[in-house]
Amino acid sequence: MKPKPTPGYIYLYSEDDLVHFCWRPRSSPIDEPDVDLVMIPTDGSFTPYRKDVTNGRVFVLKFSSSSQRYLFWLQSQSQHENGDASWFSPRDLKLGEIVDVLLQGEDVDVEHEIANLPQRPSGGDDDETMEDVEGTDHDATHHG
Repeated sequence: MKPKPTPGYIYLYSEDDLVHFCWRPRSSPIDEPDVDLVMIPTDGSFTPYRKDVTNGRVFVLKFSSSSQRYLFWLQSQSQHENGDASWFSPRDLKLGEIVDVLLQGEDVDVEHEIANLPQRPSGGDDDETMEDVEGTDHDATHHG
């Protein structure tokens, strides 16, 4: 697996009781995602992909109704003390958990959850906040 270099955002929004899972390049308008998947609650999961990935931290969006998968690389640098690019920090895991819970159709106070994310040890953060959504992942299939 090799990620494509286009920086981007994932974001979710609700419409007609369905969740849209979207990805767009950072340079594109918010209403023009390259990926817009209509998600049926509980059909999708967003979990760490831990299959011998040495070039970064990857989350996989999987569907229970099909074999379709999308891979998303975290864009911020790993916070592992020895520079292990595949190490998930508590912050990384919490961001993924927030997305996964939303895909299950559960109510989440996203603003509260984002405000209480574990901080990066360095104090610096390559992640950017997109309006009220944290954008840290991008799609390997389309944008890597």
